[in-house]
Formats: sequence, structure tokens, C-alpha cells
Amino acid sequence: MGVIMETYRFTCPRCRTAFRKEGSLPHERWNLLAVVVTLGLWLPIWAVAQWWRIFNLSRCPECNRRSWKVLVPFLVVLLVTIDVLGSYFYLSMIVPDRIAERTADPNPLNRRENALLYLSVLTPQYGPFVLIGWFLIFSVVLLMLPNRYRV
Repeated sequence: MGVIMETYRFTCPRCRTAFRKEGSLPHERWNLLAVVVTLGLWLPIWAVAQWWRIFNLSRCPECNRRSWKVLVPFLVVLLVTIDVLGSYFYLSMIVPDRIAERTADPNPLNRRENALLYLSVLTPQYGPFVLIGWFLIFSVVLLMLPNRYRV
């Protein structure tokens, strides 16, 4: 079985030169098998590897700079991922401790504290599903990125 080559079209942000590069198509069967075997943990790694391949192909032959249009979607998705993980950590680790500090008081909980208590119970139960959903979106966005440049 031979290597399948793909052609990608880029435009340099500095010198505005349009150029084409060829790259080999990754072995999707092995990557899909790895996704199934690892129960989906391989999918974000595969998506980042695909993005890295396109980012390396976007180097201009004239001025030797890479395209920012390939870098920006990755940075946006990465920053949102950091925010999602930070929110999950805050809701599952910090909020329950703050609620425990307030419940030591003999007075009954008010509405706001009841809402926080409810939130701290739901976060550990439904939080993993939110994280799995986000990493699925993360992977799909990065796996679709090469299609924008494919000829």
C-alpha cells in the first residue's frame, strides 16, 4: 500500500505569496483503531498531530514564515479548553469547600447557598460528560482545519 499525497494551498501573511505544498495523508485506519482502543483518548492527540502537520506545511518558501491563519484557531480552541478545565476545577474542588464553610453555621441555608450546594452536587456527576463533549468539539475543530487548505 503506497503513501497517498495531498496538496494544500496557503497564502503567506507577510509577502502575500500564494503557494502549494504536498503532504502525506496520515493512516486513518490506525488512528481510528487507536481511538477505539483508548476509548477516545487518542482523538485529541490525533487532532493536534493533524494541526501540527498543516502548521508545518504552511511555511512560506519565500520568507520562511508560517501562516497565522492556521495558528489562530488552535490558540482559540486551546484558550477555551483552559477556561473549561479551570471552571470544572473551580466548580468541583473550590465551591464545595466554600459551601462546607458556610454550612457550619446553625442558621438554615438561604437560596443562594442552596443553589451553590445543588451546583456542587451536580458538577462531579455531569462534569465529566461536559469535559468529554468539549474535547470532542476540540478534536472536530482541529480535524476539520486541514479541509480549509486542501486543494
